[in-house]
Amino acid sequence: MPHWVVRGFGMAVLHAAATVALAKIAVFQPTEVTFVTAVVLALLVGAAALWSALDAWLGLREPGRTWFIAALVAGPVSAVLSVIGRGVFVDQTGTSELGSALTGGAAFTALLVLIPAGLGMFVGGKLNARANDFEDSDDAEDSGSGPLAPVGARADEDTEGVLVGSGNDGGTGDDNGGSGDSDGSGDNAADGAGGSRAGKRLGRTMSRRTPKIGPAR
Repeated sequence: MPHWVVRGFGMAVLHAAATVALAKIAVFQPTEVTFVTAVVLALLVGAAALWSALDAWLGLREPGRTWFIAALVAGPVSAVLSVIGRGVFVDQTGTSELGSALTGGAAFTALLVLIPAGLGMFVGGKLNARANDFEDSDDAEDSGSGPLAPVGARADEDTEGVLVGSGNDGGTGDDNGGSGDSDGSGDNAADGAGGSRAGKRLGRTMSRRTPKIGPAR
């Protein structure tokens, strides 16, 4: 069922009920007509504004077109229903009142639906835009707050495979007591780490075996 059908007939029933209630109060309690009329008009305006605001806030497709058609439908339908309601519940109004109800009464009802609906759609659209902006900002913050790798871990990854240590060929002492050379580079990245440890051990061993040469006493 189209959205304008639900809103048009819903507002028509609401306006017709309000018209019948005001007519009944005017007959039985005429002193309270002014106050009740103001309250009823406020309720009708608030109903149209709130309903249209909810439609715009919830993202109804083409809310302006929907409420424009709903207002055009609510005018004549509410006029017919109000004449029937007054004839049944108030003063037995006949079909002679139908002409004026379908002209001036229908136009007034259509405006009473369309104007507050426009205001409600404006407010609901602002709320919807603000909610979307808030969700977009949350998504941006979530996407930019990924876990950061520790500095040491990045340094290890950058230097992995290029460690320089003494390889299998590094640091052999000579017969004359030369100090071991522990600066030889490994043959490849995988041998570099192991060669570094082996070269350090060999350097310490050769340094212990090599006699210290000092000035003659």
